[in-house]
Amino acid sequence: MKKNLIKNLILVAILAISENAAFGQRTLIQKADELFNNLEYSKAITAYENILIKHPDLTSVKVKLAECYRLTSRTEKSEYWLSQVVKSHDATDAHKLLYAQALMSNGKHKEARSWVVDYQDKNPDDKRSAYILKSIDNLPSYFKDTGSYFVWKLIINSPNADFSPVLYDNGMVFVSSRETKEMFEKKHNWTGQPFLNLYYSKGKGNTFLEAQPFATDVQIRYNDGPVSFNSKGDEIFITRNNVVKRKEYVSQDKEVKLKLFIGKSVTGQWKNPMPFKYNSDEFNTGHAYLSIDEKYLFFSSDRPGGFGGMDLYVCKRKGNDWDEPVNLGPGINTAGNELFPYMHADSTFLFSSDGRDGIGGLDIFYAKWDGTKLSEAKNMGAPVNSSSDDFGVAFDKKTHYGYFSSNRETRSIDDDIYSFRRMLKVRGIVVEKGTDIPVEAATVKLKNSKKNELVLETKADGKFEFPVDYDETYFVEGFKDMWSRDSKGFNTLNYFPTEDFFVKLELEKQARKYHFIVNVRDEKTKKPLDKAEISIDQTDIVLGYTDKKGIWMQPLERDMKKVLMVTRSGYDPKVVTVSNIGQKEDSDFEILVELSKGNDVGPYARWYKIIYYDFDKSNIRPDAVKTMMEVLQFVKDNPDARLLMNSYCDSRGTTAYNMKLSERRARAATQWLINNGANANCVEKMDWGGKTMLMNRCAEGVDCSEDEHQLNRRTEIRVYRVEGKSTSDKK
Repeated sequence: MKKNLIKNLILVAILAISENAAFGQRTLIQKADELFNNLEYSKAITAYENILIKHPDLTSVKVKLAECYRLTSRTEKSEYWLSQVVKSHDATDAHKLLYAQALMSNGKHKEARSWVVDYQDKNPDDKRSAYILKSIDNLPSYFKDTGSYFVWKLIINSPNADFSPVLYDNGMVFVSSRETKEMFEKKHNWTGQPFLNLYYSKGKGNTFLEAQPFATDVQIRYNDGPVSFNSKGDEIFITRNNVVKRKEYVSQDKEVKLKLFIGKSVTGQWKNPMPFKYNSDEFNTGHAYLSIDEKYLFFSSDRPGGFGGMDLYVCKRKGNDWDEPVNLGPGINTAGNELFPYMHADSTFLFSSDGRDGIGGLDIFYAKWDGTKLSEAKNMGAPVNSSSDDFGVAFDKKTHYGYFSSNRETRSIDDDIYSFRRMLKVRGIVVEKGTDIPVEAATVKLKNSKKNELVLETKADGKFEFPVDYDETYFVEGFKDMWSRDSKGFNTLNYFPTEDFFVKLELEKQARKYHFIVNVRDEKTKKPLDKAEISIDQTDIVLGYTDKKGIWMQPLERDMKKVLMVTRSGYDPKVVTVSNIGQKEDSDFEILVELSKGNDVGPYARWYKIIYYDFDKSNIRPDAVKTMMEVLQFVKDNPDARLLMNSYCDSRGTTAYNMKLSERRARAATQWLINNGANANCVEKMDWGGKTMLMNRCAEGVDCSEDEHQLNRRTEIRVYRVEGKSTSDKK
């Protein structure tokens, strides 16, 4: 009896100890989870690790610990703990996908594939696995262009986090958790570092001065940033914690969410930013950026109804207000996170995502914005992207340097700011027209607006490559003896630096022995004009110059149609539309261009428009209204410009009748401008030449199509004089 009593007492004691241990374990987990839910990840890491020392088999704790390390960008430790999780008997498919993503972040793409394939087999509707497999398959393509980039780590970085640069006031504003000089500096429980603040550094390119606190009157004691500005720099969009007058506002799940605030600068001072109308205590809203035309505001949010994680949204400006946010859709957003929107000067839209095909972690993507919608997103590739987090991109349109944030060196919370510059190239190929067979030993010339020239000869593959620079206009020409010529133009103005230009030149074998000839004469004296420039219309692409006989020529092409501008110092420019389409007999194709001495019209020298008419008509056709509206806007924007109307007819009809018809056309175009609000004196001179200036072979009696005749029924509109400037030999 005594033995049984002692045995029972021992059993009760053991059960009590077990229950107390289980209760203590639950209490420790609850406390650690509370830290996790409050975003106090640095403290939660310590708490979870202490639990695992005593209870090493708790899978749920390992998952939470791995997530803490992921959220603080310590991906090696996240991978380690997830590798323990997937070995356990209670591992789920979701755990395996998390492990694959951790492997990707650490550059272990081949190891990640088997885990992703297994997940996809069991979860075929989840697009995330398809994106990861696409990333692995496309990995070589992400690194194919690394030789075109130079990347530098800026010296303004601190030992702590520095990220999200934005160009502002001849320098850079960025976010940093660097140490301050405050005696009792408050630390952020998420990272264990000081709260995020805004800093400014003056400079450009790779050279920036020591960073100073930015606009302290607009910052709070908690996290500030990232920020962006409007084009004038007097409107700020700032992301910060949901704190108002030092009071934290928490969601129902006990989290302090991010909110977006918008402020104005008045006489150099930032007014207290006001909360964005679509903020909420229940979800995050931030990372805002304005479109180039300032009509649309892009931002990131995990509001209900998205695709998962943080999605990108857009609001249209409505006076001083904003329309309802619209999700940017599956072409941009994924089940992962889409963050840090930015817009380049050419309206290329950039953002970061960890849910699309990429190298690992957050990658930077770009899409084209057409003013209302975005194209499908593309990965920007290495070396801007890496297997770590890459985000917060910005560009300086003056220097063409780009800037971005990355934790690639430390794989920790220590983000740094990098600069980069892409060296531009034009690549191309010379082929036989109609066959695409490469042409060997073809001469290829690259010219720019400064008349600089590079020349090479193609090898057996017909390929060529030239370096090009930003903010330039270029012209590429290919030719070979007994072959035709071909030329293409392009420019690098406001160019988004991620892809090379490609030009395909097509030469025709056994080129004609005949030539396209431009014969330039003085209108009054009929003497030849040398050094007259022949260029492609409304561009800086120069084809060549007339010789002492006033002649410029090139081998004649079949079915040629060109719009040329002929200019010479001291003379009015002339637009020439030429076409030999439909010409049946082989012969030289020559046009006579007579220039009249004219006025100095300065920057307007290359501006012109052409409208066309129906046969025997002078009314402004519907298709010409668009062009006339452009002319109307031009004279309103440039009230000092005085126009010249030159009108012509095709060859049909008598000379006297066509002179009257072309006069009616000049007067009709002039009256249209006045009727639609232009000043009565905007057109200073009207000329009409009947059928004296034909742009093609369609002289009287020649059998031509209606399209060919159409080129001659026209009014050419250009600037004749600039009010207030000196003039010479006015008619």
